[in-house]
Amino acid sequence: MALKFFNRVYVLTASTGTAAVNLGAAISSNLYSFSDVGAADGDNVYYAIEEGTDIEIGIGTISGGGTSLSRDAVYSSKIGGVMGTSKINLAGAGRVRVIEPAEFINLITDHMNATNNPHGVTKAQVGLGNADNTADSDKPVSTAQQSALDTKLDIAGATIRGRSRRPRTVSPTGTTLPTSCQGASRIA
Repeated sequence: MALKFFNRVYVLTASTGTAAVNLGAAISSNLYSFSDVGAADGDNVYYAIEEGTDIEIGIGTISGGGTSLSRDAVYSSKIGGVMGTSKINLAGAGRVRVIEPAEFINLITDHMNATNNPHGVTKAQVGLGNADNTADSDKPVSTAQQSALDTKLDIAGATIRGRSRRPRTVSPTGTTLPTSCQGASRIA
């Protein structure tokens, strides 16, 4: 199953030893039990188990409909003041909670801030297989484009002859402008 996170889960456990822990009731009425939040068999969670001054941080798997948690991998612990990766040998007065360990949060943050394409996504995978990063000025003109351009009039310095008609308009000063002109016009 997938890694799951649950808010404010903090329960008692009367389990002893280093095996899976039985998950009891929430420590207080403003906290949740694993079954309260719908933790399902097979869900993996980051957990912290505390008893006395000892702590164990790891990842475990929910079973028994939210009543049991295996202790699959211990990432860090502090038992009797000594740092390590050992399981606490529980004496029946533990507390278990769901956590988001710093290592996990740091991995997510580093990943979100990565600008070097960490997944190796290609342009073809996102539907841009025919795209390139060529500047427009460096792109070739197709035969069809060049044929269309060849039929256009280069207006710089051209003389246009003939009769032009335009609708009758009134200038901002109120003068009526002519509706046609005849002769040649030079475009500079």
